[in-house]
Amino acid sequence: WWRAGLGVQAAPRRVRPHPEDSEVDGRFDVLTAEVLGCGVPRAGPVAFPICGRLAGGGMRAAGEGDVTQSEPAWGGWWGVGGSAAAVWHVTERWAPTLSLEALAPLRDRSYSVGGVPGVLHQTGAVALRAWAGLEIHL
Repeated sequence: WWRAGLGVQAAPRRVRPHPEDSEVDGRFDVLTAEVLGCGVPRAGPVAFPICGRLAGGGMRAAGEGDVTQSEPAWGGWWGVGGSAAAVWHVTERWAPTLSLEALAPLRDRSYSVGGVPGVLHQTGAVALRAWAGLEIHL
């Protein structure tokens, strides 16, 4: 069994305080797209998708608060990752799912606010995400 997919994700605006100036904040928005391919071994009604993924997108950042000028800045990034999940096919149409995903950037980003020393935000070495969901097969 094999599975392939395309995905688009958007993360709502996040605000982060500047580590060196309490009067300055940064606002971040993220938009990503990904392609993935999975091998899907099965054991009875439970499937175990093991996936590899290539993701890319953009992060928009802007300073807020006590700043003289702040234009939103876009930065592109790319990453590779993988995931493992357990999908229990309760019926033909319904399948509760547990998943663990990891993504490592091939191009990282850091943002500063003009006129304020220090880095406001830098992408991490690896991003982890765990989630639970429900697959609905139409």
